[in-house]
Amino acid sequence: AEIQTASRTESLHDAVRAGRLDLETAVGRFESDLIREALARTDGNQTRAAELLHITRRLLKLKMDRYGIATSVDEPFPE
Repeated sequence: AEIQTASRTESLHDAVRAGRLDLETAVGRFESDLIREALARTDGNQTRAAELLHITRRLLKLKMDRYGIATSVDEPFPE
């Protein structure tokens, strides 16, 4: 998962530098990826995922709602 995230980060970086993606969209995708990864690593436990990300559970839930991330980890991790 770390390699996938690193590769995705590099491609987001390249897309912003090339003008194919705006910064706000790239940051949102990066944040969404990290949240999904944290939820997967904690088997969907939002409290533990928030701890991994060093944010409150409330903030995690707000971000999950913003990005349309379900509380279930049954969704496939985006590549």
